[in-house]
Amino acid sequence: NGVETSVAIMDVISGFSGVKRTMEREKVKEVFRRLNAGGIRYVLIGGLAYSEYAPPRATQDIDLIVLAEDVGKVRQLFPGCYLRGTAIAAIYEFEGTRFDVQPARRRTQAAAVAHAVEGTFEGEPIRLANLRDLLFLKLWASVERHEVIKGDRDRVDVAELLAYNGDKVSTQDIASIAQDILAMGFTGEDAARFRGAVAWLNETLDKLGLPDRKFPLA
Repeated sequence: NGVETSVAIMDVISGFSGVKRTMEREKVKEVFRRLNAGGIRYVLIGGLAYSEYAPPRATQDIDLIVLAEDVGKVRQLFPGCYLRGTAIAAIYEFEGTRFDVQPARRRTQAAAVAHAVEGTFEGEPIRLANLRDLLFLKLWASVERHEVIKGDRDRVDVAELLAYNGDKVSTQDIASIAQDILAMGFTGEDAARFRGAVAWLNETLDKLGLPDRKFPLA
């Protein structure tokens, strides 16, 4: 499947180009096994989840959203693995494999956990972001990123997810994504940035031949 293929691609890249290996298949599987055994309510997002809906690509870590009340349990399940925290996520490294844990502080993040779809990684059950939520999370990240390249990567991911799954994304999906994005920008520059993300989404839908899905911006 896409998640397994993405991890395998990272193995090949690290083996031939000297790139530091940040994920190993057995360790990735063990991360999911511990999360499941510990009853952690999580959803897989980021590059690994993307690879389930579009051609798999290399990614350097496991990105997770975890319900806020379960975040402390993750630290207990992985003693000695916590590296540091950022404004967005707690960063862990389990025997060379990195994973980032975002607390579900917003309604939209908790909803992504609740709406997760079932998948597997080498026989271990995993919980993946559904397509609608992954599109939203990628578009949101593209606005919030301070690093230009990463923000551009997020927008490319949104475009590719739409290109490969246009028949699975409804007008209602786009409307709910746009409304959630617009709700994050209240005034001034924030409102302009988030409105700009929805305008970009509409332009992308046009270019992909999906103009009927566009969200009407007043």
